[in-house]
Amino acid sequence: MPTEGTAGGSGEATGDDDSAPAVLGTWLAGEAMLIAGRLRSEGIDAIAETEGSDLVPAPVASGPVRVLVSADQLEQAQRILAGIEDE
Repeated sequence: MPTEGTAGGSGEATGDDDSAPAVLGTWLAGEAMLIAGRLRSEGIDAIAETEGSDLVPAPVASGPVRVLVSADQLEQAQRILAGIEDE
């Protein structure tokens, strides 16, 4: 499903807290928005964020868009993503 960057990512958290955001993967804007929405519908706190600028909303971004989830929900999000890719 990812067409830009990687899925599964490094799971790199941006802080020391388990609820700090972790990168699930990077996709083109439309796919990132769909993935984040699906994860939210499954109870995962997920957002799509453009790389390099917090000023450009993901829906209008032309470059890669990261999907961020809480670090403590990363494994669950990866399992859901694997299921999405199998559909």
